[in-house]
Amino acid sequence: MQEPKTAVGSKLTIFEHRGLLLHSSDKTHVTLGPYDGDVVVVKRTQLHGSEDDRARALREKDLFKRLNHPNIAKYYDYCADGSFLYLALEPCVEFASGKKLE
Repeated sequence: MQEPKTAVGSKLTIFEHRGLLLHSSDKTHVTLGPYDGDVVVVKRTQLHGSEDDRARALREKDLFKRLNHPNIAKYYDYCADGSFLYLALEPCVEFASGKKLE
């Protein structure tokens, strides 16, 4: 099993997506993951594409950091490993147990 990665100064622990895959596209994967003892949504976006793709991912991070609205997922943290940007976001789904993650 691969060791998790934690960015310096970040509480976000990155595992190689062995958890529940919530969404996957060409350049983005969304899974559940650990953050400071809680479960969060981890959005992983490729950084090694075109300069436009990289800039778009970094703008999205900055946008999430500034937004504070009850209808938008809360931003917790981010880290990057050179190839990917990882955003830790509030879970916004109910699971089979019927209990929302908080």
